[in-house]
Order: sequence, then structure tokens, then C-alpha cells
Amino acid sequence: MKLQPLRLLVPLLLAGCSNVPSGPALESAREQLLQARASVRAQAVAPQDLVRADESLARARQLSDYWGTDDDARQQALLSQRYSQIALARGQLDQERVELEHLQQQREQLQRLLVSVRREPSRLQQQIEGQLLPLGNGELANGLTLPLEDALFDAGSSELLPEGNLPLLRVHHFLREHPQVRLRIESSVCGQDSVVLDQQLAAQRAQALVDVLAEMGIDAGRLEAQGLAGMQQPGTDAPGAQTCQRVELVFSALDGHLPARR
Repeated sequence: MKLQPLRLLVPLLLAGCSNVPSGPALESAREQLLQARASVRAQAVAPQDLVRADESLARARQLSDYWGTDDDARQQALLSQRYSQIALARGQLDQERVELEHLQQQREQLQRLLVSVRREPSRLQQQIEGQLLPLGNGELANGLTLPLEDALFDAGSSELLPEGNLPLLRVHHFLREHPQVRLRIESSVCGQDSVVLDQQLAAQRAQALVDVLAEMGIDAGRLEAQGLAGMQQPGTDAPGAQTCQRVELVFSALDGHLPARR
């Protein structure tokens, strides 16, 4: 009968041994530390937190090798995990800070462009106002077509280049000041594998420019897009070879009437 208490202690000791955090707690801390180490931002802005996470995990491993230290080992593993999470959070905050600064720089650049448009009318805007504004309603029966000579797209692409924002801002400024005028953007492309592909890319470019103007606040009902397939290959000596890839602005008369599509 005196040996019975000893028999009751054996299961308790075995249970304590089975709860050593070499399983879930240590594994979670290890995975969290690996994730934090893989973050370039975390390494750059939170190196001390990574060191503390590594040290706490090492202590947790050491404590897990001894009986009766299960709680201490778990605490050290959790502490390591928290340090890793702090490092990741600081890295994420730094990434968001960089992205916010970049967006603010873009916003300031666009604001400067808009100010320059308002203060210094471009050659394009002067040409528009010089030819369009002196005319009365109905006097400009065929509308007004002006080439947009600025580089807007890379070859084979319908994504607007950054330098294409300025001429579009000027067009936006003119349309905003003259709400009765409508605009059709005609894009012509050549040099793709087929006339069909030429027309598709031209339509995508024209629509991309229309979309930008609409995002700037111009009523989409005042805007049209048309894609045309150029007939000449660029670089040839044939007449018109250099004009088969172009963007033209077709303005309506002051009564809003646009000339017929080509």
C-alpha cells in the first residue's frame, strides 16, 4: 500500500514529458523566424528583433531538453514568435511608407504638370484655340483634326507612357474649358503580323487615351475612340510610311457635331 503513491506519480511524469514544446510551439516559432528572415524589409529595419527571436528560440530549444521546464520553454518559443511577428510588421510598415512616398511624388508631379498646363498653354492648345474658337456654330462643318505628335506608347504596346500624361492633361484642360466640344481619338497602327492585329492595337490605344480622359473627369459621352490599320510599313520609302503609326485628335465644331468616321 505504501508504493501506491509512487505508482500514481509515474503517469504524471510521463504526461509532463509528452508536453515538451518540441512539437507545435517550437515548430511555429521556427517557421515564423524563417519567414521573418526571408523578408528583406524586416532584415533592413528590424535586425535587433530578428536577433532576439533567434536567441529566444535557442533558449526554448535548450529548455525543452529538461524535465519540469515545459512552461519556460513554451514562453521562450512564444517570445521568439512575437519578435518575428514584430520584425515582419515593421518591414510591412516600411514597405507601405515607401509606396506612400512614391504615390505622393507622383501626385506632386501631376499637380505640377497641371499647373504648367494652366499657366503655359501648349502649342497644341494654342493651335486648337487658334483654329477652333474663332469659328461660330456650324461654320466648322468638317470639324478640326490635329496630330498628337508626342510619344505616347512603346512599340507594340497600348500602355500609355508616363510622358503621355502631359499632352492628355492639356487636352483635358481644353475640353473642360469648352464643354460643348466633343472629341474622337483616332489611332493608326502598322507593322504588326496582320491588318487585323494592326486594327486591334490601334483600337486599344485609342480606347486607352479615351479612358484616361474619362478618368480625369471628361464626360465619356463626349469622347469616341477609333482604331485604324495603317497600310504602309514603317521605315519604307513609300509616301506616308512614317505616318501610318499616329494618333490624331478629331474635334467637333462648337455645336458638338463630329465629322463622319473614316
